[in-house]
Amino acid sequence: MTLGFVVDLGTALGRKGRHQCRANVNLNAPNLLLPDGIHSSVGRWKCVKNCGACCFLDPDFREPLEPILSNEDFALYMSMVGPDGWCIHFNKTTRTCGNYENRPMFCRVTKEQQAKIYGTSEEDGDLVAVESCMDHIQEVYGPESKEMRTYADAVAVDLEIEDRDDEQGTWVEL
Repeated sequence: MTLGFVVDLGTALGRKGRHQCRANVNLNAPNLLLPDGIHSSVGRWKCVKNCGACCFLDPDFREPLEPILSNEDFALYMSMVGPDGWCIHFNKTTRTCGNYENRPMFCRVTKEQQAKIYGTSEEDGDLVAVESCMDHIQEVYGPESKEMRTYADAVAVDLEIEDRDDEQGTWVEL
């Protein structure tokens, strides 16, 4: 049985969450216990083609970067922001990076990097990376977008909720 559930994964991990993420609920999935009665069997983080949400760099659109990046990396980041907020290396037609092989470290997503940036354990790194990507996709393309559905399917996000109350999320029909 598969149902839809919108849940703020940031809150589930004990962090201040900004957005709600939509995920498939697989009631037969093996689970990893998370706080607040939320169980998860999230697939490993991966990048999907034809997305590029992470390439929308407008600093007003993202959480503050100064505490996360070194002064040198922050200056490099700001130099990559185009007039429309998109990375100057991002091709919006093909949705590919023109500097992929030489992209800076802050453009590379690993569970270790996500754990370091957000102060979580490396075991939670995949969940943090998945949440981060879902946040960016929702902000750039919307929660009901083709990109969001493609990403959720690609990372096999499965959630099972126990003793859910209205503050933890909302059931939605898929």
